[in-house]
Amino acid sequence: MSKPIYRFKFSTDICNSITDFAKLHQFDDRATYKEAWQLWCTDNDNLICDENERLQRLGYNHDIVNKLYRSSRYYYRCKKDNDETSSLQEKPKRTYINLSKDTLNIIKEHLNENKNNEVKFSPSQGYNIFCENYKETIDKEASYLENTFSISNDEAIKKIKKTYKNKYFQIIN
Repeated sequence: MSKPIYRFKFSTDICNSITDFAKLHQFDDRATYKEAWQLWCTDNDNLICDENERLQRLGYNHDIVNKLYRSSRYYYRCKKDNDETSSLQEKPKRTYINLSKDTLNIIKEHLNENKNNEVKFSPSQGYNIFCENYKETIDKEASYLENTFSISNDEAIKKIKKTYKNKYFQIIN
């Protein structure tokens, strides 16, 4: 007893041929694409017949030309080349910049103390109050980030602000 097949895949020969066709006519409008498709079908009749026989042996009982057209139009036309995707994988992973645990604990304590003090305690209001009360901590953390991760003072301050606001939403929600 064999397993039923629910997804019938094309052979590599026809996949390569469809890919070439789809990339050639990638930017054609629907009518032009369909006309070019008809020409491609007549030129590749033997390849289509061989693929039809192969899929019928596997149990596919539908119109193969329609399946080929839909695949070429909606899948192979938009499919990225392997060269493009491999270059995406080779990008170096960016280093994560994390604040010290002491600073994170101070931010959490500040948020827990102040979240119920005012009726509308917003992230920006909270950060402004935090900056007034903990200026030394912020300066110390900014210099730590500058020295450890080789970032500018502005980037370090932005990182502290972003971390503060993220912690705000974690604690409030």
